[in-house]
Amino acid sequence: MIQLSRNYSLPEREEQIIPIKVIAVGSAGSNALDRVVLDGMDKSDLIAANTDAQSLASSVAALKVQLGRSVTRGLGTGGDPELGFDAAQEAADEIRQVLTQARLIFICAGLGGGTGSGTV
Repeated sequence: MIQLSRNYSLPEREEQIIPIKVIAVGSAGSNALDRVVLDGMDKSDLIAANTDAQSLASSVAALKVQLGRSVTRGLGTGGDPELGFDAAQEAADEIRQVLTQARLIFICAGLGGGTGSGTV
């Protein structure tokens, strides 16, 4: 017969905080992110990225990245994923900068429009 010992101990874990960032892309992603913030999540590591400057300005995210300043001139993509891709390429350095030091990144985007579909 096999006897199992109940004498065990778990190794002590260091209190380690993993740097997590959430980036919302496009209007659908920003709307979802705003809802999460309004439900009580800390907004310090939440980032909104959008081509639509007016929509971006109304986001409650702590950090904001305007995509495609010259490509869309502050307007949306009109549902064109290729324009969304070009806008994200234009803002690639700024996106990299706000995501530095994150070990885990969640991307929140709707895939039915231009900005989210083109960026993701």
